[in-house]
Amino acid sequence: MSKRILPMAVVLQSLIAIQTPAQEVRPAEGAGVLDSVVMQGIEDSLYLTPNDPDGHLQLSDRFYKQGYKTPTLLALCRFLVLEPDSPRSEAALRQVGLVMQKTAGKPLVGGGISFERDPKVTLDEGDFTTVDIALTVIGVRLAPKLNKDKIDSQSIIEELKVLLAVLSQSKSDKPTSGFAWNYYRPYFVEIKNRHYEEAFCYYIAQSAKTYETRSWLAQHSRKIDEFRAWSATYKWREKIK
Repeated sequence: MSKRILPMAVVLQSLIAIQTPAQEVRPAEGAGVLDSVVMQGIEDSLYLTPNDPDGHLQLSDRFYKQGYKTPTLLALCRFLVLEPDSPRSEAALRQVGLVMQKTAGKPLVGGGISFERDPKVTLDEGDFTTVDIALTVIGVRLAPKLNKDKIDSQSIIEELKVLLAVLSQSKSDKPTSGFAWNYYRPYFVEIKNRHYEEAFCYYIAQSAKTYETRSWLAQHSRKIDEFRAWSATYKWREKIK
């Protein structure tokens, strides 16, 4: 018997229905339980339908609200691979820049940049400490280049290349069941290993519609086609039992 894959909206609606008024819990605790259940539902759905842009966008929002910096960026970037040029894409690209900007560390006296991990954010999604540290530096460089009226796509592209390089070198001393680490990380590491990082960065930034982006895409159409073909047939990790 073949499996019937439900649309994301149906999955979310059924999950939200689990939290009934009869459950007398404190608002904060109840919200946390519900959020966890909804996140699990989205992740389970993405194991079955990895090419569903809505699922990745939904998950990026959940990650962001819980303070997961790197997982937020990975989910947003995966969404942009699937939906690179739409009104939602422009907003998502802007969000990529803002997330990187908001991670900026504070300059230290005598040089250097501080890094402070939010004690409320766990490592449940994987130990991305190395990447988060890199983001503090990236955020400092991006801060003066981003504003609400214009997306500095070229700066975002350059910093995403750095992010991919750091991510490809990141390792975990302990096994993790984190979705972001086991599901998203291998895909983006493979992008780096296959030397698709430039094609990937320009492809997901096309909604900015800048001369530099349009020009690069036009001049490297074969590389873009190669990247898209690889991405479309990429074998995603199955859920760890």
